[in-house]
Amino acid sequence: MKNLSTIIFDYGEVIEISTTKERILDKLAAVTGLPIADVLGLYFKRNHLNNIGNNTQKSTLLSVIQTLLPDNQEAYEKANYTIDEHENSKMLNHELLELIRSLKANNYTIALLSNYSSILRDKIRLNGVQDIF
Repeated sequence: MKNLSTIIFDYGEVIEISTTKERILDKLAAVTGLPIADVLGLYFKRNHLNNIGNNTQKSTLLSVIQTLLPDNQEAYEKANYTIDEHENSKMLNHELLELIRSLKANNYTIALLSNYSSILRDKIRLNGVQDIF
């Protein structure tokens, strides 16, 4: 058996975690009254816009609500608030970051593999963890 030399981590819900356990898509379906299947279906058709494009996840999520409920300003505002609330609930997993730093100090190669979005590099830099990966 070969020795382990590289460890790969994901960012969303691993390095950065939400203090709530409910997914944002489930929250949006609940506050807008939309069927979760409709929200999931359209979101995953547009997910590439924030994974490889220049859209933020928020703009993609809001476009889903706007498309599914085009004349419902109240649902759009609820969705906007819910997304902001969800984003504000996120925090770095400091225990895991300390473990990762320890692994790196012990000569493991540490990598980050994520489909987060095109803003991940900036987020990593703003959170001060760019030295780890």
